[in-house]
Amino acid sequence: MIKNIKLFVVIFAIIELLLLTCARNFFGIFVSPVIILLSGLLMGILSLWYAKISTPLPQVTKKPVKWQLFTLVVTAIVGGITILKLVKAVLCAIPVDVKQSDIIPLLQKMVSNFLQGKQVYKNFNDFGYDLFPTYLPAQWMPFLIAEKWKTDYRMTATIILLSALTFAFYKIIKSNLLFVQKIVLILLICGFIDTFLMSDGFTVAVSIEQMIMGYYIFLCTVLATSKNPFLRGAAIALCLLSRFSFLFWLPMYLFCVFLSEGRKPVFKMIATISIAVLILYVPHLLNDPYIFLKAQTAYSGAAVGEWSRADTPPHLVNGLGLATHFNFLLGGTTAMKIKILQTTNVLLSISVSGLLGMFFAKNKLQLSVPIFNIASLKILMTLFYSFIQVPYSYLFYVPIGITLLLIFAVFNSTTQSNQLIVNEI
Repeated sequence: MIKNIKLFVVIFAIIELLLLTCARNFFGIFVSPVIILLSGLLMGILSLWYAKISTPLPQVTKKPVKWQLFTLVVTAIVGGITILKLVKAVLCAIPVDVKQSDIIPLLQKMVSNFLQGKQVYKNFNDFGYDLFPTYLPAQWMPFLIAEKWKTDYRMTATIILLSALTFAFYKIIKSNLLFVQKIVLILLICGFIDTFLMSDGFTVAVSIEQMIMGYYIFLCTVLATSKNPFLRGAAIALCLLSRFSFLFWLPMYLFCVFLSEGRKPVFKMIATISIAVLILYVPHLLNDPYIFLKAQTAYSGAAVGEWSRADTPPHLVNGLGLATHFNFLLGGTTAMKIKILQTTNVLLSISVSGLLGMFFAKNKLQLSVPIFNIASLKILMTLFYSFIQVPYSYLFYVPIGITLLLIFAVFNSTTQSNQLIVNEI
């Protein structure tokens, strides 16, 4: 079983990808979300098990053979070009239209208000209904340049994803993986993203979630390859200022860093994160200290609206989340069902975060820390998105991004017994 852990991690990753894309709802609206949840959890749990018996491959790399380096670079470039072409095709076919989705029009409104010196976080009804901007700074501020240059926000988001992939591919090429493993890993990552784009191009056309995916790919690459506290802090800040869901993992991670590395790295990371939050978010809080509460109220209101639709709620029957079970199987009012789902999500996330922290404290001397970091993030984000109140399909780009780098972290390691044999030789 131990020898096959890497294979099982890849198998569960493929199952997850298929059920999120071309095989979505294959097992029906009740079973499919459960299989997605189990696939993500088993992937993370197996990786934690492997982390107990493995050690990262050495960071010092041998000088690669020139033809191998050339092949790897060309493979990465071609992979990036395929992603870019798929996105371009989608953008040409589907223009931005507030009638299809208000995500990009809302971002445009926030950017416009900022550039005009107006308050960004305030209610408006330009689209024919009252709306409060809920997007965090890392979700809308990158588009200041896009607005200045009059470029498509969705292409800007794609460029950020490709930048993160470039960093990840650079680290993969520099690693001590076998040449064949590097090639397969690069193709696997590009193949996963291409599959998502080909099966759900509409999601790319109406959202900028590929950018958030890029943030998490960058974070996981840093977690897998670097101990620089400032770089880790910057990567964490990007994710923290793009998704509230990140909060359940962060305290546990800082606790684990404190146990394994001491106080200084933790303080440096906290300082980096705090500076980013102070510069990018606090000025808006000074204008309105209730932004966070208003955002949560807006999320809950949107959820009630989705769940209460007269026709079948499309985002609850897409086979992606367990909100379906709470909506159709529980009694009571819609607001009550949503509250139960929210409470379940929070309690599970906090409990599992605590268990992961205890697991690290007990096994810290024998754990492969890079694998633990990403596997713990995968477990918590899988739980959070499985129990999210409205499982919009675009949200599931993030779990896939984490999966891709978890595969890298697992393969970029060797069992301790094998390492002992190598050392003896």
